[in-house]
Amino acid sequence: MLKVSYSELTEFAQCRRRWELRYREGWLPPEDPEPLVLGQAVHAGLAAKAKGDDIELATVQAITESALSPERRRWIAAKALPLVEATEIPKGEILGVERRFGLKWDMDG
Repeated sequence: MLKVSYSELTEFAQCRRRWELRYREGWLPPEDPEPLVLGQAVHAGLAAKAKGDDIELATVQAITESALSPERRRWIAAKALPLVEATEIPKGEILGVERRFGLKWDMDG
């Protein structure tokens, strides 16, 4: 009896070449460095927060795009979300960029 995991079926449906490389030839995708993924997740969450968008959705989407294992993704989400939630963003500014660099930030576009 042939056993096929849900992950394998999903991979096959998304990209047959990637499925072939992974499941037939045994290649594994390189994992992204965890600090990089954490930083990307925090930045995505802060950008969403500044725009008034869903910070959890933005943070999770940034993490999902990485090549990390599901376990590591959950760990990073558990670290990133509290950081984003605890960060105060002054109205009309993103982390004081206007003050520090004399820049104007268009919140609508």
